Amino acid sequence: MLSAWDSASGAGAAVVVNDKNRVVHRKGYGLADREKKRPFLADTPSLIGSVAKQFVGMPIMMLAEKGKLSYDDPLSRFVPEAGPNGQSIKLRHLLNHTSGLTQFEEYRDRRKRNIPQTQHELVTDYLRNSSPRFAPGDKFEYCNGNYVVLASVAAKAANTGFRELMYEWVFGPLQMDRTFFAEENSRLDSAERAIGYYKEKFGLKVSETLQALSLYGGAASIFSTADDMQRWDQALHSEKLAKSTTLSEAFRGGRLNDGSQLA
Repeated sequence: MLSAWDSASGAGAAVVVNDKNRVVHRKGYGLADREKKRPFLADTPSLIGSVAKQFVGMPIMMLAEKGKLSYDDPLSRFVPEAGPNGQSIKLRHLLNHTSGLTQFEEYRDRRKRNIPQTQHELVTDYLRNSSPRFAPGDKFEYCNGNYVVLASVAAKAANTGFRELMYEWVFGPLQMDRTFFAEENSRLDSAERAIGYYKEKFGLKVSETLQALSLYGGAASIFSTADDMQRWDQALHSEKLAKSTTLSEAFRGGRLNDGSQLA
């Protein structure tokens, strides 16, 4: 399968295989940029999409360890402007996708050009314009907005910006030197990143939605490499960032209000 990416015109990917803390395979396949014929390497940054949500969850866990927040804190503790949703939604609901918030894409499309530019104003506006789809904790429903809000909560609890928090607490300590945010134009232009493509009837088409992704903050706008993601994976099997007891709780599914277990 991977050999198919070696073609001169194939959009690419990178693979790093780790076995017992030893890298046994590390290689890029295909092209990072089909127009410029630039190869995809193991250290080529590419947009990781919703995998970025893991990076939002980590500082929340680290802040819980430090006593700066609790998973059962109401959202209103960190976003008092949230309105009536703020008291009933707990941080745990956001983490588990059980908050009942309006889908972020629905909010984005409805607000169009009137979306606030700063992260805190964006989150406040989103929460005020989010009609509950169900009572918090009643059901599971994947929602990007949960992690847009959590990024703002983490920044508020740590008293810094979310990007600054991620570099200081996660990317820096793990030496994830080629991981960055889509909003960082200077790094975006100089990183020789992979171009995104999607398949259509007549072949591959460039899929560039970076301006829209900037609205998502840490929830979907991070670029990383196979090498850096391997460092992240190793950290999840150690105590480099969080205690093993904290990590084990994160890997254990939550529960709904009726007591049923989330996967």
